[in-house]
Amino acid sequence: MKKIFSPIYLTALLLTFVLTSCEKVIEFDGDETESYMVMISKPESDTPWKVRLTESRFFLYGDTIATIKDASVSIEVNGRTLNSNITNHGNGMYDLGYTPQQGDSLTLHVTTPNKGTMMAGCRIPHKPIISQASCTYDTTHYTEYYPDTVQSINGDITVKLTLEDPAEETNYYMLRMRMPSINYNYTTESYDTIWRYTHINVNDNVLFDMDATNELFDIGSQDYYGTQILFTDERINGQTHTITFNTSIYGLEAGHPLVEVFSISRDRYLYEKSLQAAGEQDMFINLISEPVQIHSNVTGGLGILGGSAVTKIKID
Repeated sequence: MKKIFSPIYLTALLLTFVLTSCEKVIEFDGDETESYMVMISKPESDTPWKVRLTESRFFLYGDTIATIKDASVSIEVNGRTLNSNITNHGNGMYDLGYTPQQGDSLTLHVTTPNKGTMMAGCRIPHKPIISQASCTYDTTHYTEYYPDTVQSINGDITVKLTLEDPAEETNYYMLRMRMPSINYNYTTESYDTIWRYTHINVNDNVLFDMDATNELFDIGSQDYYGTQILFTDERINGQTHTITFNTSIYGLEAGHPLVEVFSISRDRYLYEKSLQAAGEQDMFINLISEPVQIHSNVTGGLGILGGSAVTKIKID
């Protein structure tokens, strides 16, 4: 679903917020410019665990974000300190020398000489169960073949996935779709395959409240439209539920699309949702609204340690 804003609708929307919003004063004395340690780590099952360490930047300053080069890092797995081979790869990126597994409880400690210590913990969830998956192309798409089996595909894809949600527990999910695109490399005079995440549109009245206003003005919703779709099992707890979504493809493609269904930790879900909300803020509305605060589960600093496990489905 495309976001199309008409000038009349934008004006009406802006006036509505001006006339109805409650004014809230946020005190700021100009002295709160101290930087904090920041960790961003999204460990995934069966994938090497990494973290990026930086310092926060005062929002009125235009400085580049400083990375942490002298951190002392340690990890715990299931309550036990792990003597892993932690490697600093530069630019604030550290390889923690461990590959998490489903069900692991992880704790990360970071200490620097000037900033002290920060820590966070998370649990790696179990992979979501997808019992069925199917894909259909519309009848209007066409394919052009090129040398070396390269082909250009144009049209719409509709995908259906059947999710088996575990009962008596709260689960958080993330849905994405990757497309293998062909890119011509002029240096080597050959074709390269590049994987990219594509926008998908989920049509599901159970998982989401489909906003009639959005449908009327065709402005979309980040709840069910974007390169990653976030949802919980609040409305499908313990049930089998079929999710339907579609996307459009244009240009050179190669191979099969890949659907990724993630189970994610609660903190990872809240972090991604708050990032999404911050990105949704319209520049006009920003003038009269309070900025979105990004979720953090780090003690002694800022950032996120949020786990995930993914089930990947190749779409024929």
